[in-house]
Amino acid sequence: MRAVRAVLRILGCIALGGPLAWGLLGEADAARDRSLLEEIQRAEATLAFTAERTITVNHPDGAVTTVLRVHGRAGERRVEVLAPHMTGRREPGGFSFLARARGYLTGSGHRGWLARFLHAALVVQNYNLIRLGDDTVAGRYAGRWELRPRHRGRATYQLWVDAENRFLLRFRVVASTGEASFEMSHASITFDPPRDASGGEPRRRRRSGRGMERQPLSDDELRGLGFRAWLPKELPAGFRRIGLETIRGRGRTEFEWLQATYTDGMVSVLLVEFPAGQGFWHRLRPRFAELGPPEEGVARRLRHAGGTLINITLEGTEIFATGQLPGDEMETMMRTLGPVN
Repeated sequence: MRAVRAVLRILGCIALGGPLAWGLLGEADAARDRSLLEEIQRAEATLAFTAERTITVNHPDGAVTTVLRVHGRAGERRVEVLAPHMTGRREPGGFSFLARARGYLTGSGHRGWLARFLHAALVVQNYNLIRLGDDTVAGRYAGRWELRPRHRGRATYQLWVDAENRFLLRFRVVASTGEASFEMSHASITFDPPRDASGGEPRRRRRSGRGMERQPLSDDELRGLGFRAWLPKELPAGFRRIGLETIRGRGRTEFEWLQATYTDGMVSVLLVEFPAGQGFWHRLRPRFAELGPPEEGVARRLRHAGGTLINITLEGTEIFATGQLPGDEMETMMRTLGPVN
């Protein structure tokens, strides 16, 4: 009888301790994954390097491949566009990659693809980080990792991380359909280069006279807007709002819009709102601008290189939602829009 009780005690300890042990292991894995992602972000922001970086974006009009020379030192980034190239169909008056994206690639915005890792805690909640093995990129020994989504329909992210300093040497986005939609890689890279490497670093771009003011907002402050604001009551699985602000422009054209940003750590959805008739369309791609403003209450869904764009006008407010989410998830989110002021 004592033996039976002893066995029962042991089984009870296993039953109670097992979930606790698994929970502790899960927390340890999440902490490890978050630490790795934060190290990747830190490496790009702090290491001194000179590199030849290739970025390829696949979209309905074809593939855009751009070769950049990137200089990094003490958090500063200087970028030269060496070879922009586009293959595939291009509509007359349509999207010109060099004209539209040159500022993005040569300015601070070229790090936008890496800014995903700024929300490492959200990433580990919504993605499993899997070690795939080792590889060599640009002559550097690298560990291969993959971020696999916990929610169906999301993209998978492949990372080649420098084994010595955690610099991201290669990065690929694979859609749920299995097609690569984005890839960044390095043909060559030198860390801690002399300041006069490559004949001197490019000059910093001069800012134009047009100013742009960003003002963070709380939900209560939305009441002070000069137009009706709309926010979703339900978000896609794993998403959280990380930004709410007004953006005002000064210069030849004055404008004001409300911007809300949502993310699951890797995928972002941007909600932009402004008074209907403000003339915001001219800032979009020409083929979108040709469509003109939407009818009141009638939503339009468009595909573009950045993913899905949904456009609707509600009670005098024009709303854009764009992100690399499956269209049905975007539509579900937009159906829950409600006035907040």
